[in-house]
Amino acid sequence: TPDEFKSGHVAKAKNIPLNTISKKMKTIPKDKPVVLICRTGNRSGMAARQLAGAGYENIINLKGGVMRWQANGNPLK
Repeated sequence: TPDEFKSGHVAKAKNIPLNTISKKMKTIPKDKPVVLICRTGNRSGMAARQLAGAGYENIINLKGGVMRWQANGNPLK
């Protein structure tokens, strides 16, 4: 969500909330890996399924989300 994104996100991440992903799909490249991340990994998993259904093949859902990322000592912006 926009509030979660403002509270901390992975560098170079783009905020595309789950409820807008179908409208913004054309801005997501199909020819590059797409890493999806949310706070816990739940909504990003749903987004991954939507993208896969739309023909995306190189999708990575960061399990555990931002919480796990940060718990592993990785930085947030």
